[in-house]
Amino acid sequence: MIKPKHIVGFLFAVLIMLAVLAYFFPKEGIKIGSVELTFPSLREFLHPKKIEYANIDNIIRRQLRVDTTRADTSAIADTVRADAEILAASEYPLEYTDIGQQDLYDFFKNLETSVRNSHPIRIMHYGDSQIETDRISGFLRQRLQQSFGGNGPGYL
Repeated sequence: MIKPKHIVGFLFAVLIMLAVLAYFFPKEGIKIGSVELTFPSLREFLHPKKIEYANIDNIIRRQLRVDTTRADTSAIADTVRADAEILAASEYPLEYTDIGQQDLYDFFKNLETSVRNSHPIRIMHYGDSQIETDRISGFLRQRLQQSFGGNGPGYL
């Protein structure tokens, strides 16, 4: 039967073996064929380097602003808008295949058809951390709603 002292002993043994490996492992690593093995030293493990982050407050202040121009801001209080002038200076044309181009044409054709027929279309945009702060989806939602109508803060 495995007892807690056995588990603690095993963990202690593993930590001792890792400490010995860290002490004797070459700093430049070991190269085996095309693979290079590295291991942190005891000093790197016990006293990690302090990570210094760049101060980007000025960039954020210039590029982002909260859109409070609408009368009802309760629904969009978390929506962050990009500064149009800065975005225009850094715009690049999209590159896509012929199939991708056709898909975009079909998408906009469906949007125009939905406006004519008063049939709502729901668009869901999923992705990475840019979705969390509504940076990309908020901008797209605002532009699509301006061009094709619709309302709402999006999927919360």
